[in-house]
Amino acid sequence: MSFEIEVDFCPAYELVNSLNAYLSKQDRKSIDLGKRWYDEVSQTLTAEFKAYLGDLKPDMTKGLEHLIYSCPGKRSEQSFLKWMDDQSFQNIYDILQPYDTKILNTLKERIHDWEFVLKEWHKQYFSKIDSRILIGLEQKAAQIKNDSKLYSPEEVFEEVTNGMRQSPNDKLKTIRLIPQYHLSPINRSHYYQNYEEMFVCFFACDVIPLKAGEPSPRLMRKMRCLSEEMRMKLLYYMSVQERTFNELLNYSGLAKSTLHHHLVVLRGAGLISLEISEPNNKYFLRADAIHQLTAELGDFFLLQEASK
Repeated sequence: MSFEIEVDFCPAYELVNSLNAYLSKQDRKSIDLGKRWYDEVSQTLTAEFKAYLGDLKPDMTKGLEHLIYSCPGKRSEQSFLKWMDDQSFQNIYDILQPYDTKILNTLKERIHDWEFVLKEWHKQYFSKIDSRILIGLEQKAAQIKNDSKLYSPEEVFEEVTNGMRQSPNDKLKTIRLIPQYHLSPINRSHYYQNYEEMFVCFFACDVIPLKAGEPSPRLMRKMRCLSEEMRMKLLYYMSVQERTFNELLNYSGLAKSTLHHHLVVLRGAGLISLEISEPNNKYFLRADAIHQLTAELGDFFLLQEASK
């Protein structure tokens, strides 16, 4: 049985994604915004708020995607925060209970953090972001909605996520796709403890228009990947056949965290596919992405030549 694609976007999602980008130390090396963005944002935050953020648990935003989805209206960051203020503890509990009972044990503490942190993050950072980000994400959502009418759910999911594959199964009914900018090129996806019918994926988008003579982020990610010897070796190993994480671990001799970082970078560049399967996910080379690289380089240099 195949799944359905549901595309959703509102500014409140990016409010949370931008906070995740700031809080996630492990992703700082992998996202395009990187440490420079983190340092620049840190300089604009008050000392008290930075200290508060430093004490938060990494998963503090878990569950917010379901509250945002349940919020009525256009779900701007302000309207979502107002709506959440108006909800009783029991209402929030009932919304989250079907998905993951683990977070319910600390729900009161989470709600306290959510109410304070999201308001302050919006005040001190998110309200000042480039307006083109939210406009671009809304346009991307509209484009994917249109594509979902023309292509199969499997094709849309793989294209949007730059290589993730999800085989249909008897349990999964819906994949909810939400465009995001701040964590690009990472695609963040969530399976839920008690709700196997839903898979939520925040997919990466490049939404800031390029300046004249500027290579695309997509092209630069590929070039950076191919300049690293171990990634070239991993690509070669995956070009022969599909590989599990443990097979890649044994082949490379790397620590798990180091291998994970390499795979995140390779996936972000669109050079490998990830097939979500039980009991082990599988990775393999996206041959089309390698073939397209020559064309992308040619298009870039020809465009510069034509502009002279």
